[in-house]
Amino acid sequence: MSKRSRCVITWLSVDDAAIEQVGHQVLKALKELVAPLVQADGGVIYFVRASADEVHVHLTGTCAGCPGVTMTRSRLLEPVVKSIAAKATVTLTTGPIIPEGAQKVG
Repeated sequence: MSKRSRCVITWLSVDDAAIEQVGHQVLKALKELVAPLVQADGGVIYFVRASADEVHVHLTGTCAGCPGVTMTRSRLLEPVVKSIAAKATVTLTTGPIIPEGAQKVG
């Protein structure tokens, strides 16, 4: 009776690795720069997903439905994201229902 080894190989293409790197950098910037400011106003920020083309962030707490969320996106989130992924658009959602798979930041 011989024993067989089982090997699982995960392939990451250059694009997959780049997307993973962008997501890691965006998450780090959200934790260090954005989350403290959002939390100071009673909000909670969630990282939903990131790619080279799009970064999706969700806000809850006092930020959910707040008219100032537009300014939060244009003056805070977009400059941070553009410094990491220049061509990415920022998708910002708000509300009490947190998107599936979202990760709380901070």
